[in-house]
Amino acid sequence: MRLQYMKELTAIYEQGNFSKAAKSLFITQPALSRHIADMEKQLGVTLLERDKHSVTFTEAGMKVYKSFRRILQIYERMQEDLSSYQSDISGTLRLGMLYYTIRHDFGPVLSRLTADYPHIEIKQISCQPQDVFHALETDRIDIGVLGSANYPDSSFLKMQEFSSSTLDVMMSAHHPLTKKASLTFKDIHDEIFIQLSDDPYSNLSYNEALKRCGFECVKTIMTPNIDTVPFVLQNTNAIYLKASQFTVSGYENVIVTRPLDEKNLLVHKAYAYREDNQNPLIPLFLEYAARFNTNL
Repeated sequence: MRLQYMKELTAIYEQGNFSKAAKSLFITQPALSRHIADMEKQLGVTLLERDKHSVTFTEAGMKVYKSFRRILQIYERMQEDLSSYQSDISGTLRLGMLYYTIRHDFGPVLSRLTADYPHIEIKQISCQPQDVFHALETDRIDIGVLGSANYPDSSFLKMQEFSSSTLDVMMSAHHPLTKKASLTFKDIHDEIFIQLSDDPYSNLSYNEALKRCGFECVKTIMTPNIDTVPFVLQNTNAIYLKASQFTVSGYENVIVTRPLDEKNLLVHKAYAYREDNQNPLIPLFLEYAARFNTNL
């Protein structure tokens, strides 16, 4: 049983509902629901009874919650006892970050890592996906975030996936597909797809995810970057696919988003690093990511 799952069940009890618990943990409600379902499957019992307005712990759920709380208390005391050993670790870790996804990609991990190791220096370097790849290639960063894909000339890279997301369809508010609450491959088969000229890495990640589900974007047009997508959507009848956790603000009245409801369609993000990079803080960061990242 993952320690993070124990924290999540405890948070639901303490916060009283899924929405507040998810917010306190910096995760989405769907992710929290998935983790509870995973726990119930592992333990073989129903932990919670849910409806639209409330959540109630079952008798088994209360026993599990009390056990988890004791385990977490023991773990916290152990961490306090070990803090004197951790305080001696120092060094610099260079992270390539997308400025608009810093909180999602690094927030939970960095807050815990820097609290436990106050002498570590974190250098945050703002990068677009194409910049991340080249910065890793030229050894200008230690770890960066990339979509999982089979990139050409990437044999020097190792990746640790940390996040999965469904896809949404963005379109003009006047597009005929806005009449539907959700979309399928059949709905968008004949559409024109917008892709980014400056970001072939995200394009490849998305295209591979679609291909795994037997779908291909036949008709595409290119736009320079993500900032120009809303303009193109408003002036063409094209659509743009995006990760559901990513939002483009400021266009609520002219741009509409619909979920792409296709089973097994997921895009994955990963922490990427050079296999030959000997910085000892890389495995430490990845260990913390595996333990504390709440986006899985």
